Amino acid sequence: GRREGFEKALAEGALDEAYKLAGELVPLIEALFQAVMIMVEDADLKINRLALVGEFVKLLVCIGELSILA
Repeated sequence: GRREGFEKALAEGALDEAYKLAGELVPLIEALFQAVMIMVEDADLKINRLALVGEFVKLLVCIGELSILA
């Protein structure tokens, strides 16, 4: 999928491709935030959703300033 392609592009130093793929991920992440409430009352669910957000951050922060993707 896109994540594997993104990670492969980074590993190979293909930053143009990595930025392109990261830009494709942004609308998907935005759709998730619009469809799913992250800060819910159920503690386990909230922890899992925050972990998912953390995965996005770890995945994308390695390419630099995230605001340029939005």
